[in-house]
Amino acid sequence: MKTSVRTDVNIFIASPQDVKAERDCARSIIAEINDGFLRGKDYQLKVTRSEESTYAAYGYDPQFIINEQITEDFDAVLVMFWHRVGTKTPREISGTVEELRRAEKQHKKTGRPQIMIYFKVGGIHPFDTDLKQLEHVRKIRKLVSKKGYYKEFLDEDQFSQIFKHDLIQWLEKEILGTAHKAKRWAPALKKGSSPQKKLSGASKKASSPKKKTKKATRR
Repeated sequence: MKTSVRTDVNIFIASPQDVKAERDCARSIIAEINDGFLRGKDYQLKVTRSEESTYAAYGYDPQFIINEQITEDFDAVLVMFWHRVGTKTPREISGTVEELRRAEKQHKKTGRPQIMIYFKVGGIHPFDTDLKQLEHVRKIRKLVSKKGYYKEFLDEDQFSQIFKHDLIQWLEKEILGTAHKAKRWAPALKKGSSPQKKLSGASKKASSPKKKTKKATRR
């Protein structure tokens, strides 16, 4: 009896620890999609998180060690921010931002990974918030809005709905390349449930009508 070999679709999760609940939620969604939507198909999602895919080491800064140990070529990178940007590294304002830069650099070279960025916008308490960290997040969101398309969510439940929807849509379009109906597995989001941000300059300019030219006639 032949055992079918499934191709891994590698996903890396990058975020500060203030969205730990959503990190765990993303892992659960990926497992759910493997057991449901991708059951019987030739692909399976494989998730990588730094806390699970690295080992203790010494001699360099922590993010450099993480970068050296996690060298896999990813198909998608999930990036999340809330009110913290993370811990500064010698190269970037945080380890998460450094991971985002690395993914962006790779994407420019090869067209991969797909970079999926989400910002949590609910539940910030003013007395428990580092305003400098929050300002860094605002700057990142502004920068992202000029280079890509991001989504916002209020809480873990809404993130679960949005991320599952997006992940299945991406799998349908970019990985499976089949005529499967994504809506069978990821019902359309309820109206008003996903506060999305359209990026400036993202809309296509209407093409100007061509001028009619008269054919020259010989006399």
